[in-house]
Amino acid sequence: MKRPVIIIVLAVFAAGLIMGSFLFNNPDIKHSHSPERVIENNFYEVRETGYRFVSPLLECSYNVPSRLRQMVGMREEVSIYIQNAQKRHEVQNVSFYYRDLHNGPWIGFNETDLYVPASLLKVPILIAVLKRAEHDKNFLKETVFFTESHSIHYPGILGSQSLKPGRIYTIEALLEYMIVYSDNDAKDVLLYVIGDNVVEKILVEFGLTLENPNLNGDFVSVIEYASFFRILYNATFLSREMSEKALEILSRVEYKGGISKNLPENIVVASKFGERGFLDDDKKQLHDCGIVYLENRPYLLCIMTSGKDTNELNKVISDISEIIFRHVSI
Repeated sequence: MKRPVIIIVLAVFAAGLIMGSFLFNNPDIKHSHSPERVIENNFYEVRETGYRFVSPLLECSYNVPSRLRQMVGMREEVSIYIQNAQKRHEVQNVSFYYRDLHNGPWIGFNETDLYVPASLLKVPILIAVLKRAEHDKNFLKETVFFTESHSIHYPGILGSQSLKPGRIYTIEALLEYMIVYSDNDAKDVLLYVIGDNVVEKILVEFGLTLENPNLNGDFVSVIEYASFFRILYNATFLSREMSEKALEILSRVEYKGGISKNLPENIVVASKFGERGFLDDDKKQLHDCGIVYLENRPYLLCIMTSGKDTNELNKVISDISEIIFRHVSI
């Protein structure tokens, strides 16, 4: 076994602020690089850049939502639910994006509104680590000695396990802690190992706009973030083996609120939640995005919310997920 790398985790000023000044205040990172996005006749493609002779297709989609009767009816019911929840002051803002992963039609509600992604950004870190593992077959078995935690944890949704100072972890184990238990220390260590510029490149390649973003503000939408799960499901960026591995880890996420809560226990969901709280006021955001593996009809669902009570936001996400599942499983 290789000698472990000694890591001292960098400070995080609030739970869920994944990138901190790593990505957005680093003068060595250039933000002029952007994905090749071709839009024509309500149809768009996102292609990976940086090659001379090839232009790999990452995803393609219609810009307009489905007009199928079932899809329209599903959107109307969810919209009415959201409006009523807002009247009851259970939630301030809600956005959702649903997509049939077999046939491609989609619907949404406020799908271009922007939110703070928080721990949702652990998914592109997962992708970045597995991308490196494709080229370095021993990378996931390399070890890291974890010294101590300097992360400041917002008192929100915490996993049942976390890194312990003075222990050695493999890169693969760190992925498990970061995704399954949403551990911020594991995230910090992995960012240090792979380099924040690598993650930044993936964010840009997948279509997120990073020009002068304010990390304490809102800069990602449900329709943009959904691309991470679509690209994993279609195995268009990672290899099939690594895409499978990523979604398998995401299927073991400990958090069973949100999308999973009101679904039958036998339904597998590969998802990631993100929670954002502010220490100086009562504003909160809670999101959950992932793939629901309904037999013969898997679908992608991404829901982002903001309000004052995390429990109420969780209930809204779970209720919307239940409405979607009821329509799709008919």
